[in-house]
Amino acid sequence: MLLVLKLNVNFNQLFGVGLLGELGFTMSLFIANLAYVDENLFSGSKIGVIIDSLVAGIFGYLILRFTLKWKSIKIVDCIDILQI
Repeated sequence: MLLVLKLNVNFNQLFGVGLLGELGFTMSLFIANLAYVDENLFSGSKIGVIIDSLVAGIFGYLILRFTLKWKSIKIVDCIDILQI
C-alpha cells in the first residue's frame, strides 16, 4: 500500500479536499491567455475555467458535507480548549 491514512480520514474526504483546492484555476487562465490570440476564444476559455471551478467547489463541498461526521461542541468545551 502506498498511502496510509490517519485515523478518522478516508479517501472520500481526501478527494473532497482536492476538489476544493483546485489549484489549476489561475494556471489555466494563464495558459489560455498564452494559447489563444483571438479574444473570442480566450473569453470562452475563461468562462469554461470559471464554470469548472464553481462545479469543483460545489462537488468538493458536498462530498465533505456528507462524508465528515459532525459532532456537537458545547460552548463550555470551547472555553476549556482556549484556556491556557
